[in-house]
Formats: sequence, structure tokens, C-alpha cells
Amino acid sequence: MPFLRIIIYIMIRRKGIKSELTEEEEEICLLAYKRCPYGRDKLHHFIHTEMKSAGHKVDDITQRGVADWLLKQEFHQVNTKPNRAVVNIKSVSLTATKSGTISLDLFQLPVLANGKKDKGMTYVLVCVDIYTKYLWARAMKDKSGVTTQTAMYTLMRQDPELDRCTTFMFDNGSEFHQLKEVLEGEGKKVINTLPHVPQSNVVERYNSTIKSGINRLVSLTGDKSWVTHLPIVVRGLNKSRSVVTGKVPMSFADKDPAVLERLEERHRKEFGNSQTLKYTIGDKVRLRLIQSALKKKAPFWSTQVYIITSIRHQIMRPFLTDAYVLRKENEQTNIKGYYEVGDLQRTI
Repeated sequence: MPFLRIIIYIMIRRKGIKSELTEEEEEICLLAYKRCPYGRDKLHHFIHTEMKSAGHKVDDITQRGVADWLLKQEFHQVNTKPNRAVVNIKSVSLTATKSGTISLDLFQLPVLANGKKDKGMTYVLVCVDIYTKYLWARAMKDKSGVTTQTAMYTLMRQDPELDRCTTFMFDNGSEFHQLKEVLEGEGKKVINTLPHVPQSNVVERYNSTIKSGINRLVSLTGDKSWVTHLPIVVRGLNKSRSVVTGKVPMSFADKDPAVLERLEERHRKEFGNSQTLKYTIGDKVRLRLIQSALKKKAPFWSTQVYIITSIRHQIMRPFLTDAYVLRKENEQTNIKGYYEVGDLQRTI
């Protein structure tokens, strides 16, 4: 693999694609990185939109040049994640309109050496619009129910777009119980994500992205107060093109058919044609068994036959995986939990 990369790099050089940046262009990259501390693609897009509109000469700055510049920067090297094996996971979700569904989560950040500026803040409430990928975030002192509710409604007062949302998605943590009661009291829909399945909550991926951006700004500026970096990171992400939608979150219209078509096509490629795998109420199925390393020849499916009693349809698109409720063939009460298509095998 390294040998192949060397060959590709030599071929690019021979084609005459500019990769070396001048000192002036490196200064522009540094200024842009302070406002958008992300990787090559987002930084290159930010340079050719925001920095260009500010009057900087950026026409000669290529993606290759930005990538080479990032590789030389210590703050990028230190915070770049190591490569890991690709895991085939299912992600959610799609929604048809802007501010239709908001995904929420909390994550913790430590109080650093000069954390007096943080004013005791240790948690961050993160919200993302599933359709536009627009992001909101607010620092919190703790993750009690009252603090979480106050932070959420503060964000809703500051941005009418968030206040107009109709559906909220978050896990079943105790910090969200009070917020759930208040939202349901206002007639809004609340969806609890599946336990022990972080992929079922869209915002989980953004937690890592925000942490990475804050760490890079701390390394770059020397200011360890993450509360001051949080708005810069969020603003930079909202002004950067999303790989999923192909658009900048801040530039979305209320409903864009082209974006919906792009999202649907992306999900079809991820999930395949699952229409033929769907089950209906009353179908008899077997459950997939967990394989043990000590029993390599153990059966893959249960000998017990189950019957599908109800289907929990996903909220966004019919081609996403549904969740099924089952009961044993000779019993009338449902068994605990929800099961996906991959967990079931139809019986004849």
C-alpha cells in the first residue's frame, strides 16, 4: 500500500498538479484553519468560499497543497486519528424537510490547566438537524435533568429554526427524562434511540468531530479553555460542505428535492435493496444465534420458531431497516426487545 501511494504521488507530480504553497498561501491556510479546524476537504472548501469572499487570493490553492500543508503541521499530526478496520454498520436517518427531526446527545470535556475561563463547564449539549446536518452546541456545568432542559430551551430561544422542529431523537439517559416530559407536554414527538447501538443516533458522530476540532485549536493557540473554542468549531462545521448532502448546512432551503435524491441514493448503496427482505405481521421466523469461538459448528439460527406480532417502522424512509416485535409460536406474550432483518430467517 505505501508503494502504491508513492506511485500515485509521482503520477500526480508528473501531471503538473500544484502542491507546494507559497508563504502567503500558507498564511491563508493557517487563518482558515483557526476558523475551520478540520481535514483536507472541509478546509479546502472553506478557503475557496469564506477566505475568497474575504478578499484573499486562493485560486492557486489546491486540495493536494492543503493536504501537504496539513501533514507538516504539528497540531494536525497530533490530533489525527489512527487508521482502524472498517466496520459495516447501519446509520440513520433521513427526513424530508428542514428542521423535521433533531438528534441530541451529551458528551464530557475535562477542565484543563487554565480552565478558569470555562467557568466550571464540563459537558456539551449537541443537536443536529438530520436533514441539513446543521449543528447547535452549548456548554453545561453538569448533566442533570434541569440543566439539560435549560440548555436545550436556551438554544431554541436563540434559533427559531430549532424551535420549529417537530421531532426530537435522543437516548434513554436520565438526563433527558425531564426534557422528554416537557417536549411531549408541548405536543412534540420524542423518539428514544436503541440502547447499546450508538449508530442509531446521528449526533454521535459529531461528538468526535467537535472534540477533534477543539483539541486542534488548543494545540494551535495554546489556549486550553475549550468553551471559547466551541463556537468557532461549530461555526466552521456549519460553513463546511457536508459529505453526506454535498451542501453547506447554512445554505439549505426548506426542502430540496436534489438533496433528498442524493441522500436516498446514498442510503440505498449502504443498505442494499432491503425491500425483498421485509417481513409482515404473522410471518414465522427463526432468530440468529450468537456464535461462540468454542463452538465453531454451533447452529446459526434458533430451533424455536417465533411469530412477528408488530413492526416498528423507521421514521424516515421505507428502505431503512425496520424493527420487529416477536412472540414464541406456542405463547401469547411478546419477548423483550426489537429485532432487525439481519436477525431473522423466514420459515416455511
